[in-house]
Amino acid sequence: MLPEDFTDHSEDVSLGFKPQFINKAVKIGEVPSLELNIYEVKHPSENDPRVSLSRDAFRLLAQYGVKRALIVVNSESSSN
Repeated sequence: MLPEDFTDHSEDVSLGFKPQFINKAVKIGEVPSLELNIYEVKHPSENDPRVSLSRDAFRLLAQYGVKRALIVVNSESSSN
């Protein structure tokens, strides 16, 4: 699904703000040709707090000056 120049790595991302829902963020890779960073964020909610997670994700991207990203959201307490 990703171009050949995709590089995978696991790098914990520190949050310089107090997120409403995100417990952990990890940069899992990047695609230089697309200027795309790929992140996985984890949250504890069983429900899907989309608006709050989106706000947290945008704050994360702004903190690091990232303009293009694919963010995978994963709940720690739900299989959805």
